[in-house]
Amino acid sequence: MNIVIMAGGGGTRLWPLSRDSYPKQFTQLFGKKTLLQHTFDRALKIVHKPENIVVTTREQFVPEIQKQLKRLPKQNILVENVKRDTGPSIGMAAAFLASQGKHDEAMILMPSDPYFRDEELFINTVKAVGSYIEKNPSTTVLLGSEPTYPETGYGYIETTAQKISHNGKEFNSVKCFREKPNLEKAKEFLAAGNFVWNIGVYAWRVGTLLELLHKFAPEIAKKLDKIEELFRAGKFSKVGKVYEDMPKISIDFAVTEHQDAKDIYVVRGNFGWSDIGHWGALQELLGGGEGLEMKKGVAAIVNSSGNFVYNTDEKAIALVGVENLIVISTPDALLVCNKNNVQDVKKVVEEFGKNKKTQKFI
Repeated sequence: MNIVIMAGGGGTRLWPLSRDSYPKQFTQLFGKKTLLQHTFDRALKIVHKPENIVVTTREQFVPEIQKQLKRLPKQNILVENVKRDTGPSIGMAAAFLASQGKHDEAMILMPSDPYFRDEELFINTVKAVGSYIEKNPSTTVLLGSEPTYPETGYGYIETTAQKISHNGKEFNSVKCFREKPNLEKAKEFLAAGNFVWNIGVYAWRVGTLLELLHKFAPEIAKKLDKIEELFRAGKFSKVGKVYEDMPKISIDFAVTEHQDAKDIYVVRGNFGWSDIGHWGALQELLGGGEGLEMKKGVAAIVNSSGNFVYNTDEKAIALVGVENLIVISTPDALLVCNKNNVQDVKKVVEEFGKNKKTQKFI
């Protein structure tokens, strides 16, 4: 089994801690490790050998990944020299694995920055999925986390009543994928009981994914054939020129939405998953019931309630007579946000990006 970690994303809703030049997967939000290091350690518990882990990322992040993941072979860091979304990125990882003769092996896609409260359940489920893929090579399998509240920032997977069992896990047939809903629709999904959060964990046999790309996205597949040849010949430096000619498209739009539904399954689980996609999610993760959580630094709250303070600077922060605020302090930026508007923090990044004088803050 092989694991592909996608580590090229941004995380704009965690501004100002997460920046375009240093996104959230490289930050130490909790514990003594970064989110990327937590993901890598989780992957090692599944495949056991660093050689079976591949990381896709942007060129500017390669030094940081080498610094944080010292056990990962350097050639297993695959560079996206331009942004082309998940379709080409995952395809490149499949081409790399195929160049190593791994056509018949399972590949598991993982984002670089999630949190799992029940990590043991997640690991055991991934192992079962890998085993199933190897015995049923035509299938695509996803993991879905049981929703605990009507989240509007996640995609959902609608399942059917049809299911099969393998290694003690139930594989539900997928009815359809749903984009991020509004609050009313999210409440309907939660009440229906047959919807799960799409946590971005996919599994295919390497050769099957390449076959699906040839079938549904030939403009990508033809480039991947060339990239596979370059990897096999050890000409890594020439991959970027081919990669940049591919279209920008997600793996869902390129492949999954075109597949026969009978070949797609999802394994549901109470993983306690969070993508830590906004400050409210981090507060929940850190258990901010007292209204105050700090990374470090000094903060005081007087005659206030329901606030969340995350201070990475040396200056002191004081809140007086306010409620339900998110306050994030870094050496060069300060965010003050109502908890009801945590999804809108990304708009701050967009606003700063419009002006050359403020672009340095994103």
